[in-house]
Order: sequence, then C-alpha cells, then structure tokens
Amino acid sequence: METKQVNKFGRSYSQGVALDQDLKCLIVDSIIKEGGDRATGYIPCTFAKLSRRFCVSSKAIKSVWHRFCEEMTTTPKKKGGMTHSKLEEGDLELIEVLKVHSPSISLSEIIQELPALEISMSAISRAIRNRLPSGEQYTRKKLTRLARERFTPENMFYTQLFINYLSSKDPYRLKFFDEAGIKIPCVGTRTYGHSAKGTRSVEVVRKHESPNKTLNMLVSLDGPVYHNIVNGGTNTAPFSYVF
Repeated sequence: METKQVNKFGRSYSQGVALDQDLKCLIVDSIIKEGGDRATGYIPCTFAKLSRRFCVSSKAIKSVWHRFCEEMTTTPKKKGGMTHSKLEEGDLELIEVLKVHSPSISLSEIIQELPALEISMSAISRAIRNRLPSGEQYTRKKLTRLARERFTPENMFYTQLFINYLSSKDPYRLKFFDEAGIKIPCVGTRTYGHSAKGTRSVEVVRKHESPNKTLNMLVSLDGPVYHNIVNGGTNTAPFSYVF
C-alpha cells in the first residue's frame, strides 16, 4: 500500500512520485504570466514565494521551471537503460564549440546547426551536461556580458602600460579624475494632461529628453578631494580645465 506523507504546507504527497502534470503546467503558466522568461530562466519572484502559493517545496518548483527552460517540457524523464545516441564525436565537438563561442545559444539554435540529424532538444541538453569532448559538465547560470573591445591588443597593451606606470608611483600622491553624466527626470516637463474618460492621455513630442548635469570629481586614497557640477554635458576641453 502506498504511504502518503504531508509536507509543511499541509499537502499530501508520495515519496518518489512526480508532481501531477496539471500542477506542473499551472506552475509554469503562472511564472510566464507574471513575466518569467524561458530563454533566460528569469522568474519575477522567488521560488520560496511560489512554493507557498502551490504548497510544494522550492526544490520541486525550481526543478519544474529549469526543466521547462532547458527542454521546453514538464513531462518526467523516462527511466531505463542507455540507448544509442545519434550524436557522433564530430557533432559533440561542434556543440561544444558553439557553446564556448556563444554560451547563450539555445537548444533549438544548436539543432539548426545539425540539419542532417533528427534529434530532440532533450538529447542536446543531455549531451551538453555530460558528453562534451572536453569532459567538462556545462551548467545553466546567469550570463555575464563583456565588451569585445576591452580585449583588443591595443587596449591590453595600454592597460599594461598604465599598470606599470602606477606601480612605480607613491600611491598617496596619485589622484584620479573622472566625470559622470546625471539625467534629471521630469524637470521642466508637464506630467499631467486631459483626455476622454477611459483613454490614456498621450502627447507626442519631437524629442523626449530630460535635462542633465555633469559631475566632475577628483579622488585620492583618502577619498574625494574636490568636485563640481556643471549644467549640461561636457567634452574633453572643459573637462581638462576644471582644475
């Protein structure tokens, strides 16, 4: 006889038995309706909040959402022995090259790069996690974007020269000077108008901009030494004459 257990929310469940398919679909639909994004894995609230709403563990919510993001399905994985994979060594090498070059590439985009194969997204996902030639296990995580220009030979050379120069100086005599533009929202602009009841009040303007100011600051190891604020933007010429 199957033994039922009760979780901290008062919901009964069976150990080792997956959540009902309707409940999984309800969880996914709720996340997407509130602004969740399958491509990035973003959810608009915490897993703990969803856990309390659906009376299941945070781990179960996370598992359902991540499976949907990676394989676009909520059905449980099939249990059984290993089956022959359609992916050859060359296919696996191509998948790893694509992931190294563009970590955000989706499973469907990888399939498009393998037109000769009739293969599922779940097979691609399993290969990424466990079968790539390097032996590394690839996992899904938040993406960090870096500008390509910072790694050009010219920039790297300039950076090294700057580091060499600073290392030869007394740090307490160094001063750093920089500027920052500050946008001031809703200054000198009207924020209310009239329109027919039940409709939005929309006013089309040639160019919607708010005024800005520029902060110039001199900083040392002891903190800010001097600063001033000028109206509008600035360029190299006034920037060099501040002091």
